[in-house]
Amino acid sequence: MFASVAASAQVTEIKSIELDRMIWEEINVYRQSLGRKPVAYFDSTELRKVSFRLTELNASRENIDHTRDPQYKFKGYSTECIFAWGNRVVPAKNNPLYDTLLTHDEMRMLAKKTVQGWIDSDNHNYLINRKYVKYSTITSIVQVDGASIRIVVSYHDVDPDPSEIANYY
Repeated sequence: MFASVAASAQVTEIKSIELDRMIWEEINVYRQSLGRKPVAYFDSTELRKVSFRLTELNASRENIDHTRDPQYKFKGYSTECIFAWGNRVVPAKNNPLYDTLLTHDEMRMLAKKTVQGWIDSDNHNYLINRKYVKYSTITSIVQVDGASIRIVVSYHDVDPDPSEIANYY
């Protein structure tokens, strides 16, 4: 369930829908702990495509930022949260994520770290636990070069139509 693409300068990029779903599930666990309904479904269509373009753009930058470029704006997405984390360990063998094979436990750790990062940010915390979320998606890129790891994650969601609000109480 993961694709790995080698890039220049010995950096390998990992895109894993399994990791994305784990992050999405961690958000739902958090939502439920606050008495919120879990988000009904993980979007794997148009919203996910746009989210991946934004994640790829941020993964190519040293400093991540919310994208304001209209060509990347999905008409109708309501929320965007971005997260990035990196770690460098020398020698590389002491880094639990030094290779390109993410274990289930490593993905779970990255999922928890991502959601905790959003929880620790007042603005992002508010956004991931909003009451009215119809559907959402997560996209991530993990970059590994042997001694370091970097993860860039995007969260996007879509609000329900006003006529559907009663379903969220």
